[in-house]
Amino acid sequence: MTAGCKAPGAALRPQAQEPSDGADPEAVRELVETTVTAYGRLDGVVLNAGIGQGGAVGDTTVEDWEELIRTNLTGPFLLLRAAL
Repeated sequence: MTAGCKAPGAALRPQAQEPSDGADPEAVRELVETTVTAYGRLDGVVLNAGIGQGGAVGDTTVEDWEELIRTNLTGPFLLLRAAL
């Protein structure tokens, strides 16, 4: 993330750039808290993370499957829940 949305007549300002484990509930809570502290509020959330594990199901390891679920489902769920 490099820049915030620009409303008519508003100055463009940077968004929070916090490295975080999106599937760690405490890290996600801290990310939202840091953002609200820095900017006074959180106007929106974009759930745009996702990975794919191409290939056949029979070739997919349990570790690959768990990473996919953590990234594509758990992370967005935790972020949305923390932002409410």
